Amino acid sequence: MYYLRYITSDDKATTVNDVLEIANSQTPGFTLEDRILSFNGRELALISISRAGDKLFDIEIAEFIEFAKESEAGEPGQPKGLAKVLERLESASEMFAFQVLNAGEEESYDLLEPVWDALNASRGGMLQADAIGYFIDGKIAFATAEDEDD
Repeated sequence: MYYLRYITSDDKATTVNDVLEIANSQTPGFTLEDRILSFNGRELALISISRAGDKLFDIEIAEFIEFAKESEAGEPGQPKGLAKVLERLESASEMFAFQVLNAGEEESYDLLEPVWDALNASRGGMLQADAIGYFIDGKIAFATAEDEDD
């Protein structure tokens, strides 16, 4: 299972239907059924939302903070990016987890791109991609995976 998580410190309590509305505000064609987000009939991800105080949220955010603090900054600009990521993790209030249903297909990630753009415009959070890192405003802020060529 592969997850992408959108983390925000926005005070608005968000539902999966809100995520659908936000996504469609920039790119119409998204639908939602039983928490499965689809685009033009293609199933992309199962969405779940957790908030500060929820057991899963608190555990995951604590793990992300611990991992980020223990990580070595190997890329240029990482220390500055790491500080921004830690600041956002420590103030996080809500997390939208997207379990990517076709994780091996690059097209699934491309189709989800407008969702991140819309969430950035609406919520101003950051994207966490398993084994890759954290993205702020669509740019990598802190890489958590080593380059395979190293």
